[in-house]
Amino acid sequence: MLRVALLVGFLSAALAAAVARSSDRATADRPDEALGPQIHAVYAVPSDRPDQGLDTAGVVGAWLNDFNDWLAAQSGGTRLRLDTFQGQPDVTFIRLAETDATLTAEGSSANQTIFDELQSHGLNDPNKKYVVVEQGGNNGACGWGGAIAVMYIEANPPGYTCQISWAMLVGHEIFHMLGAVNACAPHHTSDNHVSDPDDLMAHFLPTSPVLDPGHDDYWGPPGDDHLPSNCPASANVANSVYLTSHPFHRLSVTIAGKGSVNVYPPDGPGLDCSSPCAVEEGAQYTLTADPDPHFHFAGWTGTGCSGTESCSLTVTGDTALTATFVPDPFVSFRVKGKGRIAVAGVGTCAKAACRLQLQYGERTPVHATATAGWRFVGWAGACRGTKPTCSVTATRSATVTASFARRR
Repeated sequence: MLRVALLVGFLSAALAAAVARSSDRATADRPDEALGPQIHAVYAVPSDRPDQGLDTAGVVGAWLNDFNDWLAAQSGGTRLRLDTFQGQPDVTFIRLAETDATLTAEGSSANQTIFDELQSHGLNDPNKKYVVVEQGGNNGACGWGGAIAVMYIEANPPGYTCQISWAMLVGHEIFHMLGAVNACAPHHTSDNHVSDPDDLMAHFLPTSPVLDPGHDDYWGPPGDDHLPSNCPASANVANSVYLTSHPFHRLSVTIAGKGSVNVYPPDGPGLDCSSPCAVEEGAQYTLTADPDPHFHFAGWTGTGCSGTESCSLTVTGDTALTATFVPDPFVSFRVKGKGRIAVAGVGTCAKAACRLQLQYGERTPVHATATAGWRFVGWAGACRGTKPTCSVTATRSATVTASFARRR
């Protein structure tokens, strides 16, 4: 939550007069220009509020770019990983179903209502976080940062106005969304801000904010991390994968044959990289190959993986791999005399010859049964001996012969 002191002026007359042109407007997330986690911007207008075209006029994008320039200057070059279109922040427009009065009355709960609306509009990419500029008010704060970051540009909390540095307000709420400020921070306040009045994450946003002086509350880059040891990794926004300090690369896995490959990050669900997916540089991923029925995994080719077992891959650049799956071997079963061969889990051969597919590398029991008046004599080929039961471990094509003779 953020409440801020008055700064003279709201939006310029030119901004207020901006009219959205349908040819410029995006009502859905446009194709990404980069892979990996990104922050996507949304311009949302309540059902009864005028559309001021802050998306098509480039205003929302400018606020994000201005904050990114400030962040780069404060951090030594690190920026937010923004979702872009033609090199500029990609901004999606949505008309909310709720009125301004309804959302204003909800206070902090309005964030959840807006989050649900984003979901219904298809803005639910698990690799993205969403920052919303809402053309309306709120009775509790100028902005809220949680599952999404929302700034209410017409908010008027009791005793305050929200006419401030919009770029800094956007960044403040994004930092809340990325984990600031955790209760472990030495200058943490009860409303998840910091007590330093000059800090970006102060309760009242200062005119010239600073990024975590001392690097001990929420911004601890490598080599200058002074957050308390009891703080979780998520408390350090500098650890966020939504920053350019965490580069991502393309991992492409080509499937040869019939099967699938799951790519498991250090935490989180598996990825399907049959189309290129984004993997973090320096992170270790586990790749498992899962053959379709009647196929088996024959091995990896490419950079970083080999053999026929699961692979642990540490990514250092764009990587391409091939996982090869081949059909399980066929075994020819032959019956000499009168009897049958039962192959466990596969079927029975009672003819002179049958061709059955066995699971690769698995021990498969085989049993010979003589027809009445006949007796089992013995095996030849991949089975040996005179006992009626044997086992076949098929790793390639093979032949098994069961011989029967008349009883005398």
